[in-house]
Amino acid sequence: MHKYLFLSALAVPLAVAACDGRLMEPNGDSAVSVRFAASNPSASTGNAAASQQAGSAAEFAIEGTNGTLTITGVSFVVAELELERLGSACEADGEGSVCDDYKAAIAFVKLPMSGEAVTVATDAVAPGDYHALDFEVKNLDADENDDSGKREEMLALLAAIRTTHGFTDFPEKASMVVEGTFTPTGGVAVAFRVYFDAEIEAEFELDPVLSVDGSTRSHVLTVDLQPMRWFERGDGTVVDLSRMDYSLTGLLFELDMEDGFGRVQLDD
Repeated sequence: MHKYLFLSALAVPLAVAACDGRLMEPNGDSAVSVRFAASNPSASTGNAAASQQAGSAAEFAIEGTNGTLTITGVSFVVAELELERLGSACEADGEGSVCDDYKAAIAFVKLPMSGEAVTVATDAVAPGDYHALDFEVKNLDADENDDSGKREEMLALLAAIRTTHGFTDFPEKASMVVEGTFTPTGGVAVAFRVYFDAEIEAEFELDPVLSVDGSTRSHVLTVDLQPMRWFERGDGTVVDLSRMDYSLTGLLFELDMEDGFGRVQLDD
């Protein structure tokens, strides 16, 4: 038996900071890269800390009144990623719709716990002013009746997740996997791998807008994600993810991610 939850992050205006950055010299259109990076805003309050030990993978840890939750990995399916262009419009044609907006290919993102950014998409983008960045996380439960080629794309990504990325038990209805340990107060650490089936739609308004002029100048948009906020509780406890381990339960679980999004930074 599976548990499902539709999650939606409300559209929030986000400040865009500018600095120098280069990706590649595009042929015609300007190169735009979208990246995701993890941060731990609770670390400054003393309730949480991001740590990296020599010779080991980076991790985020948060102390609750019931124990310490340590996250070593967060990975998820980005089913849709789009830059919305000012004045864009879609018009129907014989095979669907043609839009002025930029849309990236489906991707699987392994979010580094070191604070470094991981690239989700890099493409040549048509000139124009883009006012919003949207992305959607959803599962790979492909529609057997879909003849657009998207089913084949989703199945190919699922196969890559199970082989190349090493999640051999990744369920078709999963959209996210979280790994780490939970150490109850006075107890020993228990490892976990938890799968979630969550549909997340996030929209970030860019202020100022991203202006693509068709020159050789490239642009990098970095989205700040704050995964530790997904597992904090108002009463001071943290979620014991070891009780949700997939090898023990065989279940997909719910996840409240409304507060897990920060700002977007633009490197020009």
